[in-house]
Amino acid sequence: MTGASGPIRSTCITTSSWGTAFISSRARYYTQTAADFYHYSLVSGAALPGYAGADYRLAKIKSLTNGVKIAMSFGDRGEVNVRVSYMQQTGDSHPADAIGVQRTLDLYPGLQALMLQLGLTLRF
Repeated sequence: MTGASGPIRSTCITTSSWGTAFISSRARYYTQTAADFYHYSLVSGAALPGYAGADYRLAKIKSLTNGVKIAMSFGDRGEVNVRVSYMQQTGDSHPADAIGVQRTLDLYPGLQALMLQLGLTLRF
């Protein structure tokens, strides 16, 4: 199993009497090959492999995450921020080596997540 990702970031900064504010956007693409021991199923009567796993997280996947962070820094006193990100992960729902009833099922359920993160940093 190997994975690779590539983040892209951009930032906009502005300063006011309240402090320094910035907006930062982020995009990340991730791809992963299947683990050597990943199998959708084992065939009855066939030789068993030394190791086998059917967890879809071991399969070949692609993921795209987009997000934005807004923050306000109050000089040397601290910072408050909010980050919102959306991730979509996809895989092979109908692989060619699926057998029997598996051919009619979605063997890789898509994953979508909306994430919200709030942050507060106080310096003493």
